[in-house]
Amino acid sequence: MLKRYTNGSWSEIKYKKYGNKAEEFAEFPVTIKNDGNDLTDYSISGNMTQSGTPTPTTPIQPQETGDRTGNLFDESTGQTGYFINSNGTLSGNQPAWIASDYVEISENTEYTFTPNSTAGAAAKHCFYDSNKQPFVSYIINSGQQTFTTPVGAKYARFSYRTSSSNVTLNLGSEALPYENFGYKIPITVKDFSFTILGVEQSTNYAYISKSDLPNASVGDYISTTIGGVDYSLAIMRIDDNYIYIENRTV
Repeated sequence: MLKRYTNGSWSEIKYKKYGNKAEEFAEFPVTIKNDGNDLTDYSISGNMTQSGTPTPTTPIQPQETGDRTGNLFDESTGQTGYFINSNGTLSGNQPAWIASDYVEISENTEYTFTPNSTAGAAAKHCFYDSNKQPFVSYIINSGQQTFTTPVGAKYARFSYRTSSSNVTLNLGSEALPYENFGYKIPITVKDFSFTILGVEQSTNYAYISKSDLPNASVGDYISTTIGGVDYSLAIMRIDDNYIYIENRTV
């Protein structure tokens, strides 16, 4: 047993051993609080990357963990003071603009780019092939943009106003609510009340009111105890009114 001395007292540390190395770990379930109260709905965002070259004693690590968020745009790659020229290159000395790095995209696919800026000409973008050569004819100047990528496009670059906030690139013709770029780890939802309203006949999913858990996402789990039996029920689908969950209780 390992112990740690903190604030004048000793406490046990949970750990796992890898060869000659012991690493501390968090034991689930983890309680996350806000102002002293348990959060009833939350997610964790983050990325994991490989560090160094894999060897027999240092195995390959996954590049990321969790579920991809709907936002495909990483604002942290932006270069302030640049925008995209008509030939696909960047023009400097533009203090009101930010230019992104190359964003990998799929060809012949519909996307929506939302700069969330009050400026009139709020954004520009250009598509590039696998060699990062531009399709110059696809330069666009506008605010929110919905577009279909041309055949042969492998990358896009975007420039947008410094007044922009919560910049989003997502698949489809409609702008999605803002999420951070990256990955999110579904966390079990706890400590809320709900009533099973019925069962959808075509899928056999039980459903509850969406108002019981308005921030739920598909892939989250609801932990509950019914008749003395513990259940962990996956959220399978959400529509405007209901949350549909695995039916192992009714």
